[in-house]
Amino acid sequence: MLAFSKDFVTIGWRIGFLVGGSVAFLGAFLRYLATESLPFEKIKSEGKISKVPSLEVFKYARKPIILLMLAIGVWASLNFHEFLSNSQPLGFTGVTSVTPPPL
Repeated sequence: MLAFSKDFVTIGWRIGFLVGGSVAFLGAFLRYLATESLPFEKIKSEGKISKVPSLEVFKYARKPIILLMLAIGVWASLNFHEFLSNSQPLGFTGVTSVTPPPL
């Protein structure tokens, strides 16, 4: 088997890329074949589609977006502080000194 051979170290990492690339290609192909829904086609034909929808969302929901960004920033800061205060330096807790071998 490939997983237990010496060649797996040199070529085995490519398996994940091949599988991921195949799934991405299949998804892109299926999206190409899909058609838009009838309500979307109607709105599109009437010209009611925004050219920059992300700015339009920010225009109408500015306060909730800013509050969410602040909440995520506070949460990330607290988690990073918790990580720094409870982590051990690289997991080497029992090593106090290393002596070189005798010559």
